[in-house]
Amino acid sequence: MRLRLGRPTVLSFDPNDDETDFIVTNVAVTIFTGRLASATDTVNQVITISATGTGPYTATWTPTALGQYTAYWTFDGGWRRLYFEVTEAPIVSVTDVRGFDPLLNATAFPTGLVTAARDSVEEEFENITGRSFVIRSRTVEFKTWDWEYSEVFPDTDIQRVTTFTVNGGDATSMIVDVGPEWIDVSLDAGVGWTDADLLTLGFPISAVNDCICTYEYGVYPPPGDVRRAALLRIRDVLLNVNSAIPDRATSFQVTEFGTYSLATAGRGGFDTGMPEVDAILGRHKASGRWAQ
Repeated sequence: MRLRLGRPTVLSFDPNDDETDFIVTNVAVTIFTGRLASATDTVNQVITISATGTGPYTATWTPTALGQYTAYWTFDGGWRRLYFEVTEAPIVSVTDVRGFDPLLNATAFPTGLVTAARDSVEEEFENITGRSFVIRSRTVEFKTWDWEYSEVFPDTDIQRVTTFTVNGGDATSMIVDVGPEWIDVSLDAGVGWTDADLLTLGFPISAVNDCICTYEYGVYPPPGDVRRAALLRIRDVLLNVNSAIPDRATSFQVTEFGTYSLATAGRGGFDTGMPEVDAILGRHKASGRWAQ
């Protein structure tokens, strides 16, 4: 699940997740940063909101920072957790989707259905290409044993480092270079660190030092052909719900015209089953260890 930075969002919780009524009281949701939250976590809490409604219960929240989050719903006698991510603008807007094909009108395809399809396509494109076409954030932890160090991250297209700490101290000025997939850290590259500074950070030479880095990454705005591919794929996902072709079909036969093979995702080298979309994504696949 993805929420968008700065956009008010209605979070929803329905305890009736089967056909048996389940009545709960005193429902509230606490938003935590990260995905290791628990009811006793007081460090990573963002906000607690009392829910309204009688099931599903709802709470409105506006994200103010990128990253991974946990929505921790509590009620008398239990809890539920929902994990989600906050990103910047989506790969395409709902207005873009509706304008692309008149069939994708609000009567036939409610906003929630369109955004769910769009989010699914965003993640599918990321899995296929090994890169993100929206701006996302990630926090990584690593250790260093030396004065100079390069860290290679699990993502490509890094845009900027937002925070960098060493042993709990702000060490942003230690970063001397940021590349598409890495940062270079140095204590003696003209940044003016003194022995006292290093001791304050707990950074004696040859010691194991704990580093935490938060960075933003992704290609945005996405290239024009990627946006078109997204629109094509979202339309395909939505319209295929009512397709006359059976879900498991890989070919069909026309009397007097023979048998035709269908482009099928996961078969014959197709990623999505749409040749034009697959060709576009193939041009934008990350290279090296980020390639999928």
